[in-house]
Amino acid sequence: MLKSRSPLNWAGLTLLLLALTMPASAATIYTAVLDGPTANTPSPATGTATLTLNDAETEVRYEIQFSELVGIEQMSHFHASLRGMDGPILTTLAVGSPKVGTWEVGPYEVGELQAGRVYINVHTDLYAVGEIRGNVVFSSVANEAVAWSAVKALYR
Repeated sequence: MLKSRSPLNWAGLTLLLLALTMPASAATIYTAVLDGPTANTPSPATGTATLTLNDAETEVRYEIQFSELVGIEQMSHFHASLRGMDGPILTTLAVGSPKVGTWEVGPYEVGELQAGRVYINVHTDLYAVGEIRGNVVFSSVANEAVAWSAVKALYR
């Protein structure tokens, strides 16, 4: 014999079933470490970057920070190329640190990102080709699916 449930428990069960049938959204996280040796310079400057590709694969949110440049930053870019090689500019970034923004991307840029062929280059007056550089690499997938702890809380 089935035990009678209160309306609150049925509501919780209904919400759970609806949540489980909804597709989970996920963002893909990429990171980079910027430094002089990667740019083939003796610069002591270092930096980090975090890029988040949205689930629709239409934009990348980024935060890039660095310090101790020897020269004065002239420009910075996302480039596409194999590791250790120079490649075309994908987009130009604002001068300064930190750099926080959104980059609108299409299939080509997403493909380059997923293939590990994107790098960040900070150009200065002393190193026009780039004082520091960082290769963008896959880090993780941030899944925003239903948290089981929240589901369990419905029945406590």
